[in-house]
Amino acid sequence: MAGQRALLHRLISIHHTKIARANKDKLSRVVSLLLLRLRRLARAATRAALAQATPLAVAIYAIGQQLPAVVAELVLKTLIEAWHRWKRSTSSKAEGTMPHAREWTAPGPETLAVLALATQLYPPSDFRHAVLTPCLLFLGDVLAQAQNPPVVSLKPLIASL
Repeated sequence: MAGQRALLHRLISIHHTKIARANKDKLSRVVSLLLLRLRRLARAATRAALAQATPLAVAIYAIGQQLPAVVAELVLKTLIEAWHRWKRSTSSKAEGTMPHAREWTAPGPETLAVLALATQLYPPSDFRHAVLTPCLLFLGDVLAQAQNPPVVSLKPLIASL
């Protein structure tokens, strides 16, 4: 793991955007690969994989300091794709059922990793943020679906009134 951190640090330092203009393209490709690797490690969901994800998040943050627009665009694109994937999975499970009887579906671990990364990269206190606003809307959709449990019988409903 120390070797991975050192390699990423050297790669980012050698290809700094102030050294050459061509380094922007190289670093944008590196950050897209790092984001893909982070999602794959999160999907594995083992302790070893999650330990490898920490240096990747640090490297994505370092590249985000040099190329904020590129990293924001990649994270936003990944979040929107995950949001649409989650909506498709919930709507396919709910076909033919009433809206209140839908089964709650949690986002996958790779989506949770990108959500966690977004909150580490950008300040959650911003009122209107290009990346975190869609992130919060996505989380709101997930929580809104979890808020409506299916009604099995009328007794608990009547008792709660």
